[in-house]
Amino acid sequence: MNQQIRKTPETTQAMRAWPEPDRVFDLRYAAFLETVSHLRARLHRYCARMTGSALDGEDIMQEALFEA
Repeated sequence: MNQQIRKTPETTQAMRAWPEPDRVFDLRYAAFLETVSHLRARLHRYCARMTGSALDGEDIMQEALFEA
């Protein structure tokens, strides 16, 4: 069951084509931050309206973003 991939020029080239896991995480994190930056003010206003307090709204917003 624990098979090893034989290193051939084709498999080596294919392995190089895949991005490193850390790089994939960085790209996903950057995309998340870009999306959130556009929505942050609206989300904060919404949370502040729902809680009746700007400070509580900020806390709720941060918790929601942390869970995302």
